[in-house]
Amino acid sequence: MNWLITFDRNLENKVDTLGEFESWETAEKFLDELSYEELDELYNEWCNENGYLEDERMSSDECEIVIYEKIEFVPDVDVDTILDHIRDQASDFGGEYSEGYLERVSEAQLQELNYLLSDAFTRWANKHKHEPCFYQYGKEKIMIVRKKCGVKEGRIHM
Repeated sequence: MNWLITFDRNLENKVDTLGEFESWETAEKFLDELSYEELDELYNEWCNENGYLEDERMSSDECEIVIYEKIEFVPDVDVDTILDHIRDQASDFGGEYSEGYLERVSEAQLQELNYLLSDAFTRWANKHKHEPCFYQYGKEKIMIVRKKCGVKEGRIHM
C-alpha cells in the first residue's frame, strides 16, 4: 500500500501529487523535514502547474496538505467463469462423453489456479505495459500547516 501527498483536498487533480510513499510514516517524515519556505515554494509551484490563480489559493499563512492511501486496482481472474467456459467447450467437442469433465475440482485446486492465472495475467500486463494507470483513494489524513506560528496539526478521516 502506498500513500500520496497533495494540496488538492477535492481530488480534482489526481495525478498532481507531491510524491508517493511506501508508508504513512515515510510521507509524514517527508513533510516534517520540509522547511516552511520549502513547503511554500512547493505549494506555489503546485498551484502554478495546476492553473490556480492567486485569489484561488489558500492564504500564505495556512496550508492544507492531504495524505491519502493509494488503493491500486488488482484484477481478479474469475476461475469459476473460466472453468464453466472450458466445460462448455468440452461439451461442444465431446458431447455426452465430456460430462463430468472438471466437475471435481477441489477448493484448494481452484485457489491454486486462481493464483497462477492472476499471476500470469499480471506478468503479461506488466510486460506489455498494460498496467492500470488509475487508482482510488482510501484513508486520508489532513495536515494543516500554520506557517507563522510553526504548528503542524493533523486530522485523520477514514
